[in-house]
Amino acid sequence: MSRLAEFRKLERNLAAQLAELESMKNDVGLKKEMEFEKKLRGLLESYGYSLRDVINILDPQASHRTPAVAASKVTQRKPREVKIYKNPHK
Repeated sequence: MSRLAEFRKLERNLAAQLAELESMKNDVGLKKEMEFEKKLRGLLESYGYSLRDVINILDPQASHRTPAVAASKVTQRKPREVKIYKNPHK
């Protein structure tokens, strides 16, 4: 692909993303969420808490859990079967 064609393609993608961003800026639900987050962070700051502290209060076991990806890779093996051999010459 030529550099000019690649440039035009990226330019179209950028224009589409900018249009989507503008439509999201005018979304009432998003504005409410942003206002809630701003108030929540201000409240946490006034009491000297962080988001991690709140998560630990609501779910104390959250910090001890392993991520889903790591948990799927680590699996326990079943215990080995004990083999007992008999001497064939006795």
